[in-house]
Amino acid sequence: MNIFVPDLSRRSVLVCLFVCLFGTKVSHSELGHQGFIQFEELEHMVYEMNFPFPDVVIAQAKLETGRFKSEVFRMNNNLFGMRHPRQRVTLSKGSHLNHAVYDNWQHSLMDYAMWYNKYASKYQTKEELYAYLQRVYSTNPKYVKILKQMQ
Repeated sequence: MNIFVPDLSRRSVLVCLFVCLFGTKVSHSELGHQGFIQFEELEHMVYEMNFPFPDVVIAQAKLETGRFKSEVFRMNNNLFGMRHPRQRVTLSKGSHLNHAVYDNWQHSLMDYAMWYNKYASKYQTKEELYAYLQRVYSTNPKYVKILKQMQ
């Protein structure tokens, strides 16, 4: 069984560490503003984290945020429509609009990486991953079809 371990940069690891240990906001010039995203920075960070299928992760972010215009993204910095988890380590600060709230979109991406590592990393092919996402990630029966169109 292969386990996905995100290849986080030293800066990202430090941000994660500070947030997890101290629960404080970390100010840094590269952290996002609420409801604002530089797509190139997101794309770079996804590839830097070494997801097995980065194009799927980017497509999910586009789809789940309505191309970065949804209220959940703008208010919660939530790229993936994630809910505040009850049983796993998270960077979510709580819940608003029935979705997880993050200090910035980078924390949302890191939290998605933690979710991915725990639940989705065992899938070896895109088709296996798509099947899993269809079963657990969305109630829309056309989720994967739409996701593939976003790529």
